[in-house]
Amino acid sequence: MAAYPAVNSLIQTLELFQSTYPTVIHGQTAEMIDSLRASAEYFQNILESTNKHHQKNEFVMSKDLEGEMRVAVQQAADFLDSNIAKIMRKRQKGKIYRSKWTFQDEAGVLLQGLPQAIDKVDAARKKVIKNSTSTFDATVEERVFDSSSPKCDSTALLQEDTVGLDDASTNIIDRLLGSSPEREVITIWGLGGSGKATLARKVLDDPTVRSRFSIHAWVTISQEFQFRQVLLKLVSCITGNEFQEMSNDQLMDKSYKALKDWRYLIVIDDVWSTEVWDVISRVLPEDRNGSRIILTTRNGCVAMHVNSEVHAYQMMPLSLYDSWKLLHKKLFGVEQGCPAELEEIGREIVGKCQGLSLAILVVAGHLS
Repeated sequence: MAAYPAVNSLIQTLELFQSTYPTVIHGQTAEMIDSLRASAEYFQNILESTNKHHQKNEFVMSKDLEGEMRVAVQQAADFLDSNIAKIMRKRQKGKIYRSKWTFQDEAGVLLQGLPQAIDKVDAARKKVIKNSTSTFDATVEERVFDSSSPKCDSTALLQEDTVGLDDASTNIIDRLLGSSPEREVITIWGLGGSGKATLARKVLDDPTVRSRFSIHAWVTISQEFQFRQVLLKLVSCITGNEFQEMSNDQLMDKSYKALKDWRYLIVIDDVWSTEVWDVISRVLPEDRNGSRIILTTRNGCVAMHVNSEVHAYQMMPLSLYDSWKLLHKKLFGVEQGCPAELEEIGREIVGKCQGLSLAILVVAGHLS
């Protein structure tokens, strides 16, 4: 799958960009970034599924189509990389010369070429959809969104390496499987790119966890919180249907009733404020049946507001040992050793990533 590294690299670049420069991403820029990421995740899912179907001799994507996908994705990634560099140079220049460079100017840099890059990606996506069988497409499309339930599978979401997360995942799984009948919330908090979502996905996909709960769902909030969109996504994931015509009150009622009397596990990813949790918690029933919620946030105050320190886990940066282990694993695999002439510069690179697993993965994607 020649296109897979390019697609994976674009997704990681988008995640790093969204977590590092949230002030730049708003309004029309945010919509375009979301669209680009949705297409990239679609490509990732269909490439993974194509590989599985190919092994069963059921479906094979043509090399020309995969090549067009790879070129479109690579151009989008190159555009983001080059323009992020422009933004950072302008910011540095502003510090030195007291320039009037603003966030609006930064967004303008992105808007100058982003629509054209997205158009090429969308054109490739339409061709992929057109050339796939209807059954195959339906299976893949169902997994594009960052939601998980018996009807919204999360296993095809971005699978990042989980170096250094084994102890944390074991502790959280123990909490999820605990005997307390109370609805409990476990918070995972830390810097953007520290691996919060990776840890949550690792826990959510654990077989013992999945068998424990009747309903599983994943809802991403982000800084641009839109309550209606969250409600629509939650209802769609739980019920398998969309209810665009419903009011917010009707959607809240629908969500509550769909979860009522079921033991559920809901992941609420990337919560930025206490107010967001206060609103969402109203649609999550407390039936004393052992339901659980995992909430990820970059804000320690949010983590403490949601629950006590007993149920809060702080993501710490990876050690230099684990950082090097992660980069080595991504570039050379488990069995192959790193050439001696590359090890010094490799360790210098991971040192500059400051223990952020997402930054290491993005660097590894480019280097590979």
